[in-house]
Amino acid sequence: MIELKKGDVIKTSLSDNTVVLNLEGRDALLFASNVFVQVKDIQYTESKWEWSSGKYYDNINQIKKDKNYDTIRADIADNIENHYEDTIKAIISIEKNVNNYDMLDNLYDMYMNSSSMLLNDSIDDAISDYLNDKQDERQNDRKTIEEIKNNIEDYKSNEIKNSTVTEVDKMYYENKIINKTSNKEI
Repeated sequence: MIELKKGDVIKTSLSDNTVVLNLEGRDALLFASNVFVQVKDIQYTESKWEWSSGKYYDNINQIKKDKNYDTIRADIADNIENHYEDTIKAIISIEKNVNNYDMLDNLYDMYMNSSSMLLNDSIDDAISDYLNDKQDERQNDRKTIEEIKNNIEDYKSNEIKNSTVTEVDKMYYENKIINKTSNKEI
């Protein structure tokens, strides 16, 4: 199997001199004479490189990389680190539909001189509620486990004290314990 890496010049159906500009797994960004191609599942066949699908662009600025949480977060973090003021103004502009530059300058100055957070307190409240709910769920799970242990101990002690318990009684009792843990009663 032939290894492909960024910077390689390869033979494709586009050109014998196609340049690999970027490579992520088996997806690549290629350039051949006057066209950029984002390809999926690139692989070498008998004499050239081929791919299952591709998007073709006349200009590199037309290419938009796929966005997801991780890439968007990284972009925002980069913007905040390198363009803090403009990033804050852009967020205010989008959220409050303010497009007047003087007003944005004023709002940014007010924001910087206050102790306010850009995100309001309701986000902090939502985070706190979420964490409290998760803690309650864990405590309820612990109680259920303790109840199961107690029920098993009760069952064992009852079995020893009352040796006349039938197999049917045992199965019913075991079933009742198991179904209690899933909050279902038979």
